Amino acid sequence: MSESEQQAIERKLTTILSADVAGYSQMMEADEAGTFRRLRQARATIDTLLTRHRGRIANTAGDSVLVNFPSAVEAAACAIAIQDRFDARNSNSEGVEPLRFRIGINLGDVMVEPDGDIFGDGVNVAARLQGLAEPGAILVSRTVKELVQDKLEVTFSAQGPQQLRNLAQSVEVFALSAGKAKSVDRLIAGDFGIASQAGDTGNSALMALAAIMIVAGLVFDHWVVWPGIGLYWFCAGPLITGLAADSERRNILQMGKTIFGLALINLASLSPEPWFLYPSFFLVLVYLWRRRKRTGA
Repeated sequence: MSESEQQAIERKLTTILSADVAGYSQMMEADEAGTFRRLRQARATIDTLLTRHRGRIANTAGDSVLVNFPSAVEAAACAIAIQDRFDARNSNSEGVEPLRFRIGINLGDVMVEPDGDIFGDGVNVAARLQGLAEPGAILVSRTVKELVQDKLEVTFSAQGPQQLRNLAQSVEVFALSAGKAKSVDRLIAGDFGIASQAGDTGNSALMALAAIMIVAGLVFDHWVVWPGIGLYWFCAGPLITGLAADSERRNILQMGKTIFGLALINLASLSPEPWFLYPSFFLVLVYLWRRRKRTGA
């Protein structure tokens, strides 16, 4: 390759997430139309989560998707959200084979095409990790583990050095899963996902409707306030995460969303006591503890 051709190639260091559906070919053979329909629905959910965590799709092929992230932390958080979302969805599916994703994550130097597609060893490692993963699992390289382990409530299980196909050097592999604080994290982060599939425009409209219902309930007919609060609770999280690109700012806004929601419930219950202050104080302490742990201050 000439020097001019080398200079024309754009390169960057990025975090690559590779995902596919386990057993997709067999599911297509058994029920092509139904499997394709469920894959399209799954892609809509994944697209929302990618937007929330600043992921950019580089390539898709059949049931697989290749995404790059500006941050290993965001990539890991997104992978956990994907698996968590589909674990919950699959537990409620009856008589239908669930869609279970295998995910691999790697940090590496890649070559970037003008259309955004990416190539290189960094991509190959992520794809091979995905191929090694069990259905519903996430495998990461050591570099990703080291960047993520002190910034998210996650656990790692060492899988040892793995000789990945068509790669000369072995890669130390770790299985990533959510830690014990997942439930509290999801409460603060608002990652319950019921409204997330509607998209930002739909969430904005639903939030406006929620505000109207809450005001109408407080002024006219009290029962209307409760469905209004419900709409607020499930729409505010995805809307905020779409607006806040910085993860720290996002955490603060989501905590404020939860505290405000508790205040609305306190108001709607007609209680003379401001009881919402007690769980709010707990949420603030959790946030400050997690922030101190992340920054090491």
